[in-house]
Amino acid sequence: MNKPKVRKARTTLADVAHEAQVSVATVSKTLHGRSDVSASTRERVESALTLLSYTPSGSPQPRRMPQVVVAFDSFNTVYDSTVLSGIMDEALDRQVRIVLDRSPDDSRPPSPREWIRRHAVSGATGAILVTAPAGNDLTSEAASLGLPLVVVDPKNPIDDTVTSIGCTNFAGAVSATEHLVGLGHTRIGFAGLHLLVNFTAERFAGFRTSLEQHGLDLDPEYISYGGTDFDFGLRAGAQFAALETPPTAVVAICDVVALGVIEGARRGGLMAPEQLSVVGFDDLSPASWSAPPLTTVHQPLSEIGALALRTVLDLAHGDAPASHHLQLATTLVVRGSTTAPCRGTDAGAPFDFAS
Repeated sequence: MNKPKVRKARTTLADVAHEAQVSVATVSKTLHGRSDVSASTRERVESALTLLSYTPSGSPQPRRMPQVVVAFDSFNTVYDSTVLSGIMDEALDRQVRIVLDRSPDDSRPPSPREWIRRHAVSGATGAILVTAPAGNDLTSEAASLGLPLVVVDPKNPIDDTVTSIGCTNFAGAVSATEHLVGLGHTRIGFAGLHLLVNFTAERFAGFRTSLEQHGLDLDPEYISYGGTDFDFGLRAGAQFAALETPPTAVVAICDVVALGVIEGARRGGLMAPEQLSVVGFDDLSPASWSAPPLTTVHQPLSEIGALALRTVLDLAHGDAPASHHLQLATTLVVRGSTTAPCRGTDAGAPFDFAS
């Protein structure tokens, strides 16, 4: 008579503790991201978790509602709050609990691998990262745990196994540049280039492509490399104003930088839009409050947030998205920060795109 097959027991915390030669309590502390675990001990526990393919057991009691982790690399901009607003509105409609967190960073504990495990242990349905790095450690660990992950405007290149959501960055930058060329500008700068950040590289590519299509040269002095904050914009605006032959127009990587460019240029003696036309990107609420009101590329940030939540819930239910990189359309919003160049400051004449 054949003996019945014995089902292999799932890996327990005790198994992991034995493999790592630590206590069960130490394993639990590591999983929950406690700071009172040394780096060397944490590394041994994480190695044991991976070796034994430990997966957290589910809660014996059914949860009343799904729980989605939303993590930001920072949370101090109107961009962040607008994306979060879209996520929260969708969460209310779908009865989903949102847990806010800082995105993991290799420079501080917990490690990305430990961070994603901690949320899996807590019973998260999925996770959304907003403008944050999504390295291989994090994405591979999420996949091994079966935890759905969606990245909004990822900073680093990610492969097709990870779902990302953003806007048509390339097309948006093209529309911004076409607007300035159509007004007659030929000396056009770019503020905020960072080729290692995905969305900035895409926007710069659209900007450069538009110039090339119109036979316009890009002066290296008209490129300002840096970040996405107001202080960077101030420095970029001052840098442009200090040139012997400054640009007459600038495409900025985002609205915050654009507003900084306007102020920095003003301090350097260039007034917007009479002497310097500026276009932003995002269409955040301050864009319409500024003086002059900012011409900008609108991206539907609230809708992007809502789509991110819907997508992570679909992934949790086993429904794959139509594309691994979802992009929502952008539109140009023309306000008072752009106009034709002053007579004598630019050799170009307005382009008639209809001809």
